[in-house]
Amino acid sequence: ELPPAMPFSIMSHIQRWKKDKEVHDGECQLEDLFTRVVAVELEWPLGLNLGGKSGGGVQVTGVVDGTAAAKLELCEGDSLLAIGSIDVEDATIEHVMELLEQWPPHKPVTMLLVRDAY
Repeated sequence: ELPPAMPFSIMSHIQRWKKDKEVHDGECQLEDLFTRVVAVELEWPLGLNLGGKSGGGVQVTGVVDGTAAAKLELCEGDSLLAIGSIDVEDATIEHVMELLEQWPPHKPVTMLLVRDAY
């Protein structure tokens, strides 16, 4: 079950991502929102390797075969926007790892990502 704030977090992140895309790319197609911004729920172990991005933020640097992350087709280069209701779009890898270490191990981790592959 998603944390109560997650639906609002998803909308605010999508709106910010859309506005940023409009500013930098000149337009944002509706299909971009449905193919690039995704919410996923992953059980432990997550099956993801994460790393910091050069301009700030955290991205997927690898996916373990046979895990839920692989089945959801998460890919190297996908960028994290939120973990649960916590904004991590500009967070450091250290901050994200600290959040994940504090996450209850019996609860799935809900993440909002921007897919790089599409």
